[in-house]
Amino acid sequence: PNINSKLLTYRTAMWRNTNSLLWKRKDCTGLKTGITPWAGACLAAVFNIAKQQNIVVVVLKSSTK
Repeated sequence: PNINSKLLTYRTAMWRNTNSLLWKRKDCTGLKTGITPWAGACLAAVFNIAKQQNIVVVVLKSSTK
């Protein structure tokens, strides 16, 4: 399935993608958001740069989106 779109259809189910990084940035190949008591609001994202390199970005204790 194509994760880089606002709507994702797989087999008979359809989901609305609320992670705007995935559909605003075509070089974003995956991400995970979450919240924990210790780390607060978190984001881990992978970007494919120049089709050769992956860059991993991790944000911990974010106070903004």
